[in-house]
Amino acid sequence: LLPGADMPGRAALELGPHDFRRMTGRFGAAGTGAFGAGFVHADDGGFREDSGYQQTKAYVGTSMEAWSGSLDVRLVLSDLDQETAGYILGFDAYKDPALNRQNLNPEAYRLASSQRLTAHWQRPGDRFDLDVRPFVRHSDMEFLQHFLPGKPLEENGHTSAGVLTAASFGSERVAAVTGLDLEWADVYLRQTQFGPTEGSDFLQETRPEGKHYDYRVRSYSAAAFVQSDFDISDRLTVSAGVRAEHVRYDYDNRMLDGNTRDDGTPCGFGGCLYTRPADRDDTFSNFAPKLGARWSLDVSTTAYLNLSRGFRAPQMTELYRLQSGQLVSDLDSESIDSAEAGIRRGGESWQLDASLFYMKKKDSVYRDADGFNVSGGRSRHRGIDLSWDWQLHDAWRFSIDGTFARHQYDFDTVAARGETFVSGRDVDSAPRWLGTAEFEYAPNPQFAASLQWTAVGRYYLDAENEHSYPGHGILNLRVRVNLSDTLSVTGRVNNMTDHLYADRADFAFGNYRYFPGRGRELFVVLQYDQ
Repeated sequence: LLPGADMPGRAALELGPHDFRRMTGRFGAAGTGAFGAGFVHADDGGFREDSGYQQTKAYVGTSMEAWSGSLDVRLVLSDLDQETAGYILGFDAYKDPALNRQNLNPEAYRLASSQRLTAHWQRPGDRFDLDVRPFVRHSDMEFLQHFLPGKPLEENGHTSAGVLTAASFGSERVAAVTGLDLEWADVYLRQTQFGPTEGSDFLQETRPEGKHYDYRVRSYSAAAFVQSDFDISDRLTVSAGVRAEHVRYDYDNRMLDGNTRDDGTPCGFGGCLYTRPADRDDTFSNFAPKLGARWSLDVSTTAYLNLSRGFRAPQMTELYRLQSGQLVSDLDSESIDSAEAGIRRGGESWQLDASLFYMKKKDSVYRDADGFNVSGGRSRHRGIDLSWDWQLHDAWRFSIDGTFARHQYDFDTVAARGETFVSGRDVDSAPRWLGTAEFEYAPNPQFAASLQWTAVGRYYLDAENEHSYPGHGILNLRVRVNLSDTLSVTGRVNNMTDHLYADRADFAFGNYRYFPGRGRELFVVLQYDQ
């Protein structure tokens, strides 16, 4: 929340099970040189063994008039100290009360910090409005990759700076915005294993202890865009836009090049898993158009159609954190072409939004069940989205949001040392069903209660579609009572039925693996608003 005239002070204390405590606060001053600040601090003992965390986020900002416009400046800080809990192993292990609170990786941890300084300057003009948003960012993180054989430690971080610019202009029937985005970044990554790998001879030989990666990358990106809306008639609006982007990576390997241990000796079984390319530069240029239309069929109904392309330049880890057999990563930018058609309709007490979509994605990078990268992947995605909000009575409201979709691989390959990908099989970890339904009762401004049901459908755990997770549904209850004009108390009961489920499931290295979900828990928030 930016500082300004409408920024009341707020303080809240939230308590929950497993020694959970969260404190939040904000305050500000309006007028010339408006000022605002806020923080969130959470301390959680963790519902699993050795899985607690402490996290703090804070911001401070000011608003003022500058250079014939308005200027907002904000500094945001965050810090995380987390004991991460690993997978539990075995078919349906999340259903076993003796297993689902265990942490087989008590040594795992994550330390992360970030700082971000941003500014937002706006100036209205007679011919066009200007919007300029410069930023500077920094982050550092280290975490133990407990989910990999050998449990290597990763250290990464970056410093970046850039600016987002936009100019808006138009006439009675045309509105347009154009701009230029620039960014520079200096990124580093190190990965080190401090002990021998446990397991088969193959794992021990191909995942050696010592340093695996140590590289630095400087990146430069520039993007230009234009977006226009044309009112063809009182009922028809057509939108068109395009974005062009160029990215350059300057990669500097700070270790031995090639597929060896850090001392230069080779690994058995065909070589070490870890491969380090020689210093190189890579550039990627992408072009993304989009076209859309909106028809007002009547005063309460609008139909819409959108055609677009999205893209993503390869990540640095995909290009330079290579594996056995990848001396050079010859990757193209990942792209996705999508088409969407839908309708929005509403009355005095209800709103409906339904749409059909179809997408094709290519040049993706997947990681198979044995931890090996698979590049050049393609997939197709089609489905329906539905959102319905119904005010049943002055005090009762019902809403539902749901998606049914098929996410399927669209290529055939046998991954080196890994799985077989076959066109038509479901993308692993992609459920067909996702949904939320909620009843809310609010008879007056002093009281509100809501009952929410969230559901995740069945999904496969591997590319070969041989292992699956059945999905789950969870009930949550929330009640808020205003004790006075400034003081309120809110209670939340998550997972009311104490259902046993998995937040995440997969099948890797020959095992079913699960992150178990939290059981029934009560959280209470006491909040003061100025």
